[in-house]
Amino acid sequence: MGHSRWLGAGQAAACRKESRRTPSPDEPGQFAFADPDRIHRILTESSWTGIDIRPIDMACALPERELDRYFTLLGPVGPILRDTDDRTRTQVTETARAAFDAYWHGTNVRFTAACWTAGARASSAPTDSTGTAHA
Repeated sequence: MGHSRWLGAGQAAACRKESRRTPSPDEPGQFAFADPDRIHRILTESSWTGIDIRPIDMACALPERELDRYFTLLGPVGPILRDTDDRTRTQVTETARAAFDAYWHGTNVRFTAACWTAGARASSAPTDSTGTAHA
């Protein structure tokens, strides 16, 4: 499972418009934990055990009036817009907004958010015979 395609659409469109690179999955940001192997590695390196990472898809909707504010504040689009002139800002916003066309249902953008649920035990936590940690 990767990050949500619908969110990546606006990000990719904005990066192409401004010739910016798409952020690495190892960088901080909304997709920093998109790779379950990375999550597992971080938890393992932090001495967590019994790591269980599972995909969970969440049906979401966003009203039209919120879309521009949402994608202009998240990910790399916000910094692109802060550092550009009005003409470029308008072009990037229009390009990014058009990337969401496939997700419109009436006056809402509907999408499935690709998420993870992760569980782990602190390595020093005592466990019972079933492996359940007890504080």
